[in-house]
Amino acid sequence: MKNIPKKFVVLIFAALVLGGGFFVLKDMGRTGTFDRQADTSATSLFADEAQKDADGDGLKDWEEVLWKTDPAKADTDGDGTPDGEEVREKRSPTKAGPDDHITSIAESPFANVITQNEAEKNLTLTDIFARDFAIGFFSLEQSGRLTDANRDKFITGLVAGLEKPPGKEYAVADLVISQKSDAETLRQYGNTLGAIAARYRRLAENKEAGIVNEAVKKDNAAMLEALKPIVADYDAFIAEYLGVPVPISAYEVHLEIVNANAAARDAIAGMEEIFTDPFRGTAEIAAYKKAGAKGGVALRDIVNFFSQNGVVFEKNEPGNIFNK
Repeated sequence: MKNIPKKFVVLIFAALVLGGGFFVLKDMGRTGTFDRQADTSATSLFADEAQKDADGDGLKDWEEVLWKTDPAKADTDGDGTPDGEEVREKRSPTKAGPDDHITSIAESPFANVITQNEAEKNLTLTDIFARDFAIGFFSLEQSGRLTDANRDKFITGLVAGLEKPPGKEYAVADLVISQKSDAETLRQYGNTLGAIAARYRRLAENKEAGIVNEAVKKDNAAMLEALKPIVADYDAFIAEYLGVPVPISAYEVHLEIVNANAAARDAIAGMEEIFTDPFRGTAEIAAYKKAGAKGGVALRDIVNFFSQNGVVFEKNEPGNIFNK
């Protein structure tokens, strides 16, 4: 992370968490339903962190880093005007007045962000965001439109515009297709899927969200190592589902399940980048939430598939998680 301060990364992380909950597979052994659950502890933690103003000068702590001011000193340049007030008056909080008015971005602390990133190639998402944020934030500040609402809207738009590298998308050619689609074949197929899902039900525990929350909270990148075995479990789960002979009539719903889990796997692996490329990491958090939504749709569709084909599993069968 070269140009964006950690306080700002925390704000973005908070915005993503506030944007919605994560999807978890609830009570899989009996109902197989998806339940949307908001991570309220993360919401509270990161929202509070983003609002901190340690010296009470009118600049949030993360804004202090952007303006290169001292978050523990209300008047960094010692000219008698608090840092936040100087920024609102379009003055430099690091240059003592009265000759301290900022008339262009080149005279602001954001100049080095623009210069450095424009000169570099192969920019990370964090670098791109740093550049675009610097320009937009400065424009809002200088035009007097930097209200909390406008700032949040601006940040949300930037985050939505981040494009993470595309992940693996599986196709029919990746499946083992069986030409049979009779009732007994579908029953065996459903029980095979159910047995695999039961072996990997730990993937429904939603541990990855908590791991990332704690790692950012404690500023401890080593804690993200706990994501690796989860990614490995997803790889194994996907490999087993790809190895199942799929009745020709079920290939579409089967691909839905595989690709939803592949999207989740890719997103979790990407979240490991939150310290080295924070905005790649946060973009992956958004992708993780979307993968959860895809998983919910995939589960609904396969439940409907078995129902429409007249397959009802007994309570002692692994496939009973797909009963309506």
